[in-house]
Amino acid sequence: MPRKKYHRRMAAPPAMLGFKPFGIPFVPAEGVSMLLEEFEALRLCDYLGNSQEEAAQGMGVSRPTLTRIVDSARKKIARAFVEGRALIIEGGHVEMEANWYRCRECHSLFHTREEEASVCPGCSSENIDFVNAGTGRSENNMNQQRQGMGQGGFCVCTKCGTQVPHRPGFPCKEERCPACQRTLVREGSYHHQLFQEKRNRREMDTKKENGESL
Repeated sequence: MPRKKYHRRMAAPPAMLGFKPFGIPFVPAEGVSMLLEEFEALRLCDYLGNSQEEAAQGMGVSRPTLTRIVDSARKKIARAFVEGRALIIEGGHVEMEANWYRCRECHSLFHTREEEASVCPGCSSENIDFVNAGTGRSENNMNQQRQGMGQGGFCVCTKCGTQVPHRPGFPCKEERCPACQRTLVREGSYHHQLFQEKRNRREMDTKKENGESL
């Protein structure tokens, strides 16, 4: 039975989605896929010049694991260069402290510790994508989840817990909590689940600090 893969810490998503070779048609199906933790390992070791001990500590993995990740990433870059294949950065098991978003208008990356962003701080566009991949769930997964949530349910305030009935055709992030005016999230949505996971972790950490049984 294969060993479970734990999430590796990542400071921020890459500024690009990958590279394609010059002078060769782009064929996504023939691209070389680089995992996000492989990108992060290269960033720490080869770009920032950290030692493998320092990089391993930053990612929350052991030194041997970091070595395997770096070796895999370098082999993938070599294969893409030699065979003239596109390099696609996607997937993996990583987690980020903040929620990262990419603007479809100005293509800038930005982050927030709020549970959901509504506009790009650079150009004020509302056409933004959530780009975290902390649990292996991509933006496409999130869109599929939203489409399958139906017209009922509630919009929830992650600050005070107030629930209001969801209005079909009106995104919850455009609604405001009647009690504290905070932006709402859809009950059961990815952002709602993310908030609950963080709250549960905070509660467990508090119990550990107080010496309470879990």
